[in-house]
Amino acid sequence: MDKTQIDLNELVFVLEWHSDETASYLDVETGQIVQVSDLFDDADERLREQIEENPERYRYIEPIDSHEGFRMMSRFVDSLPEGEAQKVLAKSLQRRSPFRNFKDDLYEFGDVQKQWYKFHNEQLVQAAKEWLEAEEIDAELVSATGPRSDPD
Repeated sequence: MDKTQIDLNELVFVLEWHSDETASYLDVETGQIVQVSDLFDDADERLREQIEENPERYRYIEPIDSHEGFRMMSRFVDSLPEGEAQKVLAKSLQRRSPFRNFKDDLYEFGDVQKQWYKFHNEQLVQAAKEWLEAEEIDAELVSATGPRSDPD
């Protein structure tokens, strides 16, 4: 039997996407990622009922928490060679609003910015694989669009 195919980019997106009004689920039979909004309409209500009736089929996708996002940035900064970029980015993580500061400061260093997006994507792909493993889902991750360069 063929493995269920899951769009890697879509899974990575929902692992990183935080919303108070919308929850994401993986349909393990089809490989589709479905979203249910708290702002009910008839389609959301029917989908929510399906999910509640089939908890083994629909797996809730818990977004990566902000602490892990911060650790990703910190690991990246630690991986940089000593120099101006490492110093500036390390300071951005110590200030208030570290996510915004990190992203703003990153724009000063074009090559480092490219390295960050590659590193960040690799970290998210690893998180997706770990989530599938933790959920005991044997699937094939496919990507129709190629790697993401900027998650925003």
